[in-house]
Amino acid sequence: MLKSPDPVILNQISWEILYSAELRSKGQFEGITKHVIDNWISWKEWYQKEDPYVNPFPGDWDEKLSNFERLILIKAFRREMIPISMGEFIIRDMDKFYVESPSAAMDILYK
Repeated sequence: MLKSPDPVILNQISWEILYSAELRSKGQFEGITKHVIDNWISWKEWYQKEDPYVNPFPGDWDEKLSNFERLILIKAFRREMIPISMGEFIIRDMDKFYVESPSAAMDILYK
């Protein structure tokens, strides 16, 4: 197993999530750990974005990964963004109907 390029950002658990995705996937994560190491500056810039789920990944990973698979990278890099990213995932794959609260306007409630 290759070593994490930055143990502060990608601690052992996060790096193992990424490594495990590469090993257990059907090819869509093939080469991800080497790509992260070789392109660490780009990945670090992506990591520092306010909402990484909606920003494109470095390299061609946007084309390779499904919306669900994007969540795995979010979990590895920005675990605290999982709830927000789940909302984005649901909007992209299902519809915003499932994440928006219903209107609480009185005229709508009492029709």
